Amino acid sequence: MDKAKEALWTRSFVLDTLINFLVFL
Repeated sequence: MDKAKEALWTRSFVLDTLINFLVFL
């Protein structure tokens, strides 16, 4: 897995987690 793809995946994962957290609150 190249770095750009890894960074993109990590960003989307963090955003998804953040949104789920905000919705949960």
